[in-house]
Order: sequence, then C-alpha cells, then structure tokens
Amino acid sequence: TTVQAVCCDPNLVATTGCVLGTCAAPACAGSVRGACLHPQTDYCNNGTCERAPCTPFYPGGVCGNANDVCVIGRCTRPNCLSQNDPNAFCAPQVCDANPAHSVTYDTCISPPCAQNPNIGVCGVALACCGPTLQASGDPSCQDANQHGSCVTPACSLRYPGGDCPGVQVCSNGQCVEPPCSVVNPTGNCGPNFECDGSTIPPSCRISACSFAAPQGACPNGSACPATADVNDPNYGHCQAYV
Repeated sequence: TTVQAVCCDPNLVATTGCVLGTCAAPACAGSVRGACLHPQTDYCNNGTCERAPCTPFYPGGVCGNANDVCVIGRCTRPNCLSQNDPNAFCAPQVCDANPAHSVTYDTCISPPCAQNPNIGVCGVALACCGPTLQASGDPSCQDANQHGSCVTPACSLRYPGGDCPGVQVCSNGQCVEPPCSVVNPTGNCGPNFECDGSTIPPSCRISACSFAAPQGACPNGSACPATADVNDPNYGHCQAYV
C-alpha cells in the first residue's frame, strides 16, 4: 500500500514534525499508514498513533516488562552496575561495565561467544559455535573443541549471510549461483536467460530454445512450444508456425 504525499503546512508540522513547505507523509489521523509525531517510539495503527513494541525499527519502543528499557531495538535490564552482583543480576546475560560502550553501558547484554557458547554473540555474518549450533547439524560447528569460537555458519534462513560451496552466494537463505555482473560474467540470469559476457558490462540475454531454456528464443517463423511436459518430444525444440 502506498501513501500519497502532501505538502507540509503548519498544522502538519505540529502533528508529524515534518519540514514546512516540503512533501511529506500525511498525518496518521487522516491515513491508516500516516506519520506520527514521534516516529522512534510510535506507529500509525488504523488512524491512531500508538506506542510501538521495542524492535530495531522502533528503538524507543515499549517492552513487555515494565522494568526493562529498549536499547537499540532490544529489551534489556538497566542499572546493573548498582547491583551487589551485576552479572548475577543479568544472568544468563552479563552486565556491560565498559564505559566506552555509550549505548549499552550499565545494561544487561549478551556475553561474548567465548564466555557463553550457548547465547554468546559474534560479529556480523558470524555465529557462536556451541552445543546449540552443533546440534543443528551446521557443518561449521561439529567439533566440541570449537565451542566458544566464532564461525561462519552455513547459508540458511537464520543465517542469510552464511557460507555456500564454491562460487555460490547466499540469497534469502539459499545457496544460488551469483548473478550476472562484471565480477561474474558467466553468472546467473534466471530461467530462459543467460549472461552475455561479451557486452560491457555483462548483461542478461534470452537463451536459445533448448531443454534448459524451454521458453527461449527461436528463429523467425518458429517458437519454443508452450508445454510444461518434459516428456513431450517437442519440448525445448523450435517448432515452425503452421
């Protein structure tokens, strides 16, 4: 669903905080997908601005536990350093006592992978090797001696940036041939198309009619038969118009 932009006037400035004289989203009250005055914490619910739950999209949203706060889109317990045992207070998480971490300082955070292989965190595109990942059958973590180390997991819906065999790349949790491009002049173009590496840059062109391209191109006066039956003797062969 698209939202038709409107011109920001003084009334809309007061309602949504838009910049006067610019094109902006309409107010929530007049549109089911309109804008709210506090977009970091509120969302438009059928014409009414409401507090959004804490998510990466609403880093100032509300948490289910009244004692938690939303920190970079995640509900966590604050003020752990003032407790007698900060880490026990946060368990199974740990208390972030590093003042250099301006956002998460003095809140409960997931421990490093080496400290807790079950719930530990790693950098982007990496996963913590522990009993849970090993039990999932992920080939990157099948040795108990690896527990507590960050590994590159196999491509999956959970790890959409995971590892794939050969030159394949991870796309939406599945390993696929890389797309046709300057760095992959023989890359994938999808059904009935092929990568033409002779053009600059390489581009996709329709393939000739064949078993692999059953809707490919044929010479003038003929066409690939419109059949999905691979057992049809005409499948993937150009047939002259009658």
